[in-house]
Amino acid sequence: MKHLLLAKLLMASFLLMLLGAFQAFADTELKEPPLLLIGELEYERYQLVVSNVEGVLSRLHIRGGQDVDKQQLLASVTGLEFGIKEQQFFNGESALRVAEVYLQEGDKVEKFQPIMRLVDTEHLHVVAPAFYPQASNVNIGQNVKIVFDPDNAALTVDGQVSGIHHLEKDSSHAKVEIRLDLASCESQVSCRRYLKPRMLSKVIIQG
Repeated sequence: MKHLLLAKLLMASFLLMLLGAFQAFADTELKEPPLLLIGELEYERYQLVVSNVEGVLSRLHIRGGQDVDKQQLLASVTGLEFGIKEQQFFNGESALRVAEVYLQEGDKVEKFQPIMRLVDTEHLHVVAPAFYPQASNVNIGQNVKIVFDPDNAALTVDGQVSGIHHLEKDSSHAKVEIRLDLASCESQVSCRRYLKPRMLSKVIIQG
């Protein structure tokens, strides 16, 4: 009787081991491999300073790369139409940075033409093209690892997929936006010092 009970216990243990091995194999087979992309670091929030008159850019009060305060004077445009006085353009937002200046003093300015672009340096994201059919497996909220290589020393930042833009119907890829977790960035001394717009990165989207 004891031998029969022992045999049953051994058989049950063997079956449990087989079940565990099968489950592990199934998990390995079904788990999606990570999706690898190449992305570019960009400012997530920006605003364009646009001329509301046709005229001449008479004065630039800032330079590219400069940090500007709220209500700081940015540029002056002298209108070409009769009766239009010089127009002044101010930074209406909180402290921003001049990322790009599109014109020089003395250049003609068309109505509604952008003069410069201001950015919020506290909000960066990575934009990466994902080709089909892999792009169809990307979902908002997926966890991401972003690997930068400043000065040949790999720098890894956590992130999440924040947006997916499926382009024209016949396009071969979608545009994936990844928001950076700046808290994970702050824990690395060199992180914020090295992160600059237009840096390339390796994007690893977890399956």
